Amino acid sequence: MKALFFLAVGVIACYIAYTIYAFNKIPKSISDTYYQWAERGAKYLFTAVMWLTGILLLPYWIYVSPTNLQFLPFLSLCGMFFVGGACAKNETLTRGVHFTAAGIWAGFALLYFALLGNWTAIIAGAASGLVAIIADWERHKHYIFWLECAVVLTMIIGISML
Repeated sequence: MKALFFLAVGVIACYIAYTIYAFNKIPKSISDTYYQWAERGAKYLFTAVMWLTGILLLPYWIYVSPTNLQFLPFLSLCGMFFVGGACAKNETLTRGVHFTAAGIWAGFALLYFALLGNWTAIIAGAASGLVAIIADWERHKHYIFWLECAVVLTMIIGISML
């Protein structure tokens, strides 16, 4: 079961790292990578990564969760699925769905760790995001990307501590 967790982490980490490598720049946000890959003919890569990461992560996260909180990982990852499904965040039809789903993904994940009292994961994720934002601020100002990475890192750290 733990292998599912490691596969999920590998999928999203490799996607982010390879995207930065392939385009030789840090994207404005993780969601913007959809448009980068679409220009190269890989329109469905972002969706595939979001869905595959969520599919791999869901059984493990629910399995290691206390019974009374199992609905929070489910809701969080539903947000992730909808982010992948409504990947065209700049289009009128999907913009609201995309941003609402991103809030659900992050919000329920952070609420889950807060209710568990897992402040180590929250503080580590927030600190890493803050350091990255400060280091990148003057040059590129990709604060949305670093905030998203901080939430993903918080999830990885938090779930690994369960």
